[in-house]
Amino acid sequence: MNMKTFRKRGVSRILSAFLCVLIALGMLPTSVFAASEGQHASSAYGDVVMGSDGKAYRSPSGYYTMTYHSDGTTSYAYHNGNVAYQHFVLSADGGAFRWVYCIESGIRFGDSDDGYYSEHTENSQYFNQLPATAQRGIMMASLYGWQPGAPLPISGINADDWYMAAQCIIWEYQQQLRSDPHSRHDHGKVAGNTFYRIVQGRPAEKAYNWILDQIASHSTIPSFTGTSAQNAPVQELKWDTEKKVYTLTLTDTNNLNIDLQALSDSGISVTRNGNKYTFTSKKMIMSPVAVQYRKNVPIGENMLIWGRSGWQTMMTGAKDPVSFYMQIKTETYGKAKIVKTSEDGIVEGISFQITGNGVDETVVTGKDGTISKDLLPGTYLVTEKPVDRYVTPASQYVTIESGQTSSVQFSNILKKFRVLVHKADADTGTAQGDASLAGAKYGLYKGGELIDTFTTGPDGSFMTGYYVCGDDWTLREIEPSNGYLLDETVHEVGASPSLYEVELNTTENNVTEKVIYGNIQIVKHTDEKDPDVNDSEHSDDANAGIIEKPEEGAVFEVYLTNSGSYEEAKESERDLLTTDSDGFAVSKMLPYGRYTVHQIEGEDGKAFVPDFTVYINEDGHTYSYILNNTTITSRVRVEKRDAETDQIIPIPGTGFRIKDLETGEFIRQEIYYPIPETIDTFYTSDEGWLMLPEPLKTGNYELHEVAAPEGYVLSKEPVPFTIDGSEAVVTVVQHNKPQKGQIIISKTGEVFASVQENDGFYLPVYEVMGLPGAVYDLIADEDIYTGDGTLRAAKDTVVATLTTGDDGTAVSDPLYLGCYRLEERKAPDGMVLDPEPIYTELTYAGQETEITQAAVGMYDERQKAAVELLKGLETDETFGLGLGEEYKDVTFGLYASEDITALDDSVIPEGGLLEVVGVSPMEDAPGQFSAGFLTDLPFGSFYVQERTTNDAYVISDQKYPVVFSYAGQETGLVSIKVNEGNAIANELIRGRIDGIKYGENPDGGDDLTLEGAVIGLFAPDTEEFNEENALMTVTSGENGAFSFENVPFGHWIIAEIASPSGLYSISEEQHHVYVGTDGQVIEIQIDNTLIHGTVQVIKTEAVDPSKTSEDESAEKESGNPFMHRLAGAVFELYEDTDGDKELTENDKLIGELEETDTGFHEMGGLLAKGYFVKEKKAPEGFEIDPNAYYFSITEDGQVVVIENKEAGYGFVNEAYRGNLKIVKDSSDGRKDGFAFEVKSKDGTYCETFTTPENGIIEITGLRIGVYTVTEIRNKASEDYIIPDGATVEIKTGETAVVQFFNEKPEKPDTPDTPDTPDTPKKPVPQTGDDYNLYLWGGLFALAMIGTGVSFFFCVRKGKNKKYRIAAGSVLLAFAAGTIGSALLLSGEISQYAKSKEAYNELHQYVEAVSEPKSSPEESADASDSRLPSVNFEELLQKGPDVKAWLALPDTSINYPVVQGKDNDYYLKHLYDGTANKTGSIFLDYENKPEFTDRNNIIYGHNMRDGSMFSTLREYADQGYYDAHPVMYLMTPKKNYVMEIFSAFVASPGESGNKTSPWELSWKDDGAYTTWLSAMQERSLVKTDVSVTSSDRVLTLSTCTNNGADRFLVMGKLIETE
Repeated sequence: MNMKTFRKRGVSRILSAFLCVLIALGMLPTSVFAASEGQHASSAYGDVVMGSDGKAYRSPSGYYTMTYHSDGTTSYAYHNGNVAYQHFVLSADGGAFRWVYCIESGIRFGDSDDGYYSEHTENSQYFNQLPATAQRGIMMASLYGWQPGAPLPISGINADDWYMAAQCIIWEYQQQLRSDPHSRHDHGKVAGNTFYRIVQGRPAEKAYNWILDQIASHSTIPSFTGTSAQNAPVQELKWDTEKKVYTLTLTDTNNLNIDLQALSDSGISVTRNGNKYTFTSKKMIMSPVAVQYRKNVPIGENMLIWGRSGWQTMMTGAKDPVSFYMQIKTETYGKAKIVKTSEDGIVEGISFQITGNGVDETVVTGKDGTISKDLLPGTYLVTEKPVDRYVTPASQYVTIESGQTSSVQFSNILKKFRVLVHKADADTGTAQGDASLAGAKYGLYKGGELIDTFTTGPDGSFMTGYYVCGDDWTLREIEPSNGYLLDETVHEVGASPSLYEVELNTTENNVTEKVIYGNIQIVKHTDEKDPDVNDSEHSDDANAGIIEKPEEGAVFEVYLTNSGSYEEAKESERDLLTTDSDGFAVSKMLPYGRYTVHQIEGEDGKAFVPDFTVYINEDGHTYSYILNNTTITSRVRVEKRDAETDQIIPIPGTGFRIKDLETGEFIRQEIYYPIPETIDTFYTSDEGWLMLPEPLKTGNYELHEVAAPEGYVLSKEPVPFTIDGSEAVVTVVQHNKPQKGQIIISKTGEVFASVQENDGFYLPVYEVMGLPGAVYDLIADEDIYTGDGTLRAAKDTVVATLTTGDDGTAVSDPLYLGCYRLEERKAPDGMVLDPEPIYTELTYAGQETEITQAAVGMYDERQKAAVELLKGLETDETFGLGLGEEYKDVTFGLYASEDITALDDSVIPEGGLLEVVGVSPMEDAPGQFSAGFLTDLPFGSFYVQERTTNDAYVISDQKYPVVFSYAGQETGLVSIKVNEGNAIANELIRGRIDGIKYGENPDGGDDLTLEGAVIGLFAPDTEEFNEENALMTVTSGENGAFSFENVPFGHWIIAEIASPSGLYSISEEQHHVYVGTDGQVIEIQIDNTLIHGTVQVIKTEAVDPSKTSEDESAEKESGNPFMHRLAGAVFELYEDTDGDKELTENDKLIGELEETDTGFHEMGGLLAKGYFVKEKKAPEGFEIDPNAYYFSITEDGQVVVIENKEAGYGFVNEAYRGNLKIVKDSSDGRKDGFAFEVKSKDGTYCETFTTPENGIIEITGLRIGVYTVTEIRNKASEDYIIPDGATVEIKTGETAVVQFFNEKPEKPDTPDTPDTPDTPKKPVPQTGDDYNLYLWGGLFALAMIGTGVSFFFCVRKGKNKKYRIAAGSVLLAFAAGTIGSALLLSGEISQYAKSKEAYNELHQYVEAVSEPKSSPEESADASDSRLPSVNFEELLQKGPDVKAWLALPDTSINYPVVQGKDNDYYLKHLYDGTANKTGSIFLDYENKPEFTDRNNIIYGHNMRDGSMFSTLREYADQGYYDAHPVMYLMTPKKNYVMEIFSAFVASPGESGNKTSPWELSWKDDGAYTTWLSAMQERSLVKTDVSVTSSDRVLTLSTCTNNGADRFLVMGKLIETE
């Protein structure tokens, strides 16, 4: 547009005056006028647009604008610019003037009277020519730009700043320099930054950026809302237990920071804190309610286009309200359902405590065992209150969700007990006498009802099976064990459930019994003849004439027979009896058993009574015996024998009665001591027989047994016998059957009897029943004898194998009485083998019982399963997840994976739920949890599946199989580890945040994607965004992309913390993101701007201007050097591409710093990155600094000065240094006093030294380089010939040695002695190719011609015979010549071929030569060259004289070097001694084979076929030398690079002269230096190689083409690694 002055003509002058008044009053910016379509308005210029910085805004200098034409075409116009802008103002209908915006840049604007006419945008022809993006952009710029009465949106600006910023953006859209708020671009001739230049760097730039930000986010609504009620996300308000309201705080990840205005009253309030919005409701909202909100964008007037033909088009107003929706509901009650099952089926009336979220309430199950409780969403702890009869289950967490039912199941297991009974003797605790604690029968009673019976084992104990705990369980003895009295005490078991906590419990009961006690009474007497009766008076009565005399003082030991002796018997089981004057003695009360009565003292001359046994088996009974020393003659002997073995049963106490068949009465006989009495029952002694006290009279009798021997059945059949006087003693035998017994085993255990179902939970129920299939070995637990002494079963013999039947019982065959044990060999299916033997005893049940029984009850534990699982909740310490109480939300269910049928055909169906458990933390294992299922599982297939988990985790839907199958009888508890013992992992819900990093293009144009920006992910409450506070950091990649992988569930902030490689300033944007679903991808964008800087290096050396040998030490002490700049250094600048602050091969070379002044190097325009300055080349003679110095540009305009030493000293180089040693000698031996000048090549060093007494001068610390050492004539040297000066090269860290020899001339005998050669002339080998090849070829050609001519004359007609004969002779001669020359020519050619073949074969021992360097400068560091590798070990086997290998890359020179005893042999022999005219490359025979001489000469033929040294001739050409500046020499021990410094032609006649190229020795280094100089001066090519007396030379010598002269190539040898 063209800026014009306000013209004051006519009415416009009046308007202008009026306008000035208004401006003066300060009313213009806020004055408004009502505008509508169809209005007319006057126009004028207002005040200059003045920024808040006090400066006017001016049009850009020299710019183009584009003009739209009515025919749809466009054109461009150029403007000089740099004119101050004035406000464009309009006044409608005579109202106040107001600022308006121009939308037609480049067109003139001026004052008018009602010249402008308003239209709506859709009716404006001009406006509709603009692209849609331009129309939208203009409207949006006006909307967020200055509007009448609007407050300033940001600080630091005024209204003019705001107005100017909006106007520039409007023009950018109108000129199509932008199509969106994010970027500008050129359009035709109009530069993209045309209008941006107006505000750049001015206060309006801040408003410019703000407006663009608002435009960019105008249509952006809060991230948690939708554009319509239908697509709005549903947000659920949570109950706040403290504030008693429903509330939810949401973070707007779009970061709009706008207030929300509800367009209707929904009862929901909203407050904002930054980008966080808190919604609150006091009432519960069951179903989502749509709430409409409006964005607080400016609400202005309708947009109008103001047109004036031929003049600028203007605009006013803008309106574009933005509204959005939310679907809001609140948490509703969820339902907690507690399901109760129990082993006994009682589920009613069980109390539970529910706590959490402000709830602490007790609830009770109903008849169906369930509880339903409405609770607000959250996690609660459910705890069952203890009930005595049950094992209290673990508490469980239940997570309530709104409107959902969450169930927990508690299964009650009854507490059970078993009784371990220990039977003991009431007096001693252990069994006394022959009494046994085994075999006592006890009954287990519940409420007085006998439930089961048990028999004590050998140790007097027994164990019951398991029974449900109760308070009314008792224990009573039913039958006592052998030798004991019945215990009638009722014993309380101690099975009250209140005593126990776990399912299976053991209680111990100790019971006692009184043993049977009796005593023994003895009457001892002696039968003597009655002195008053003679023998003749004796009658048939056996006792006639006999009197009984009591014996006093007889002593008897009484002891338990099983003890073996009186001494071994216990005190309670023995006694010592002494008869009194009546022959009477009685024992103390002795416990049950058989006792031996053994006489140990008696009346002199009287026989002792044989031992006899007394069986005490009746409590309180006295056993009386009358003992007579004289054997009683019995008329009847009764023997007790075993019915099976017919062996006497040596057991006392068998009682008999004898019946007189005549009278039918039992006989009675008299005994007299101690008390006379008549007896009718007679007992056997311990020998198993008896003699009746009195003889029986003749008659018929019957023997009736009234008391059987211990262990035998009473014989009820009388034994008849007759007394007829035929025998003095009648023996009557009575047989008894040994009593036998049967062992009855009863095997019980739990079986899966039924299934209880309660509200979807299934509980297996078990009952104790008989178990079939148990197999027991019945084993003798002692040697089992019957009373007759017969061994019936040896100890540990298996006497029977019993298998339980369907009812769980088994009965043995009749067995002999004794102790047995039962050992289970096979447990019933599903049961656990009992490894402990069960002891039982078949004890004597009395003489009336033929078959006794011992019942043994045995209980096998059912094999059970312990199902355990490990739970792994992924922890993320960085994000603080998985470290709290998330585990409380995790539950697992145990399900049947098949129909599992109980005994009563009830079923746990497939998929049936048995139990739900929560998990508990494991100690010392963060993130690891465990759970165990309490359900007592039957055999079958099950699975475990996760039911719930925390919101931050991905729930697993995998079913983990749990197979419980019988694991064999040896296993009591089958441990089943879910998921093979591996933790069932819950991984965190994770998403990915993808972003692209954009930045200003360093080259201009569109923004670039940026690599290397460090982006951080932060917690939402982070205040300072730096790397230390970042939870994660990533770096943008090559395409500007960055990605935060595996970002866990939650709300996070993304912010830049380090600019991309330091190139850009850090973006202040913050992006709020929410990760709520697994795999979620969130996309964001971050933008940056560029900064620049400069690097400088000042190259210096520390020097002292007064430095001399005398004051050198003073300088060191002063410590005050000053800096001297050095020219010629080269510095490279590298970009730290990989950002590791270490120079690597990955870092990019930017270029070399420019040396703008001596020693001053600089490079500007550096982007804000990390860089390295590295010295590429040091000034000549100085050490290069190998370090790379890192610096970074971090601020715009920053200047970085690189220094490598102390600050302020610049970039310092140290000179390379070495040492020089001068050795002086003379012909007369004098060494001291000679003066030498040492001068550097560049003249910077020149010092004079004098030799000491030993003639050695040592100079240390010289800079490297070439020095000339020259002897200076002084008094000491005036009588000597001064030697030539020597050049020497000082190398780093080395000591160069130069030797000088002074000759003192002697006066000659004759004045004029003719000159003689310096040394004897040594022949130079003839190394040219011979001419035989041409000779033989020429002869062959002449012979062929002669042969043809002769043949012609021979066949020519007209000649005489003589003529023809002569011609024929000539023909023959020429023919012979032809053949001979052909053979010689062929031989010559074959030698070339054989030579080539021989040398080609050797190439297998040499690796290929690396590419040569292209110039002498590149090959300056010869130690870096890569040389061919030669296998000398095998090569020497081919040619023993091989000393080295010489190679010139890319040429035919690639040969072994041999050395002979002279210089002739290898002229005509190959390396292996084969004769051949091409010969070999050979070393002068006088040279050392190690190439350590100063001049090492190698000869070789100049062959016409291009082999050998023919290539050397090329070195006469400068170009050839430039391409081949070095050769390689390899020896068995060392390798060398030959740097060529001279190539020239010499005559063999020079040999022997001091300047001969074939010279091998010199008197001193000066002479050698002179020779080197002479060789360099003769060079046909120019080289930069310097040689000094320190160097060794390799000379290559060959003939020139004419053979008269020699062509030589010389180089210095540089040893390589």
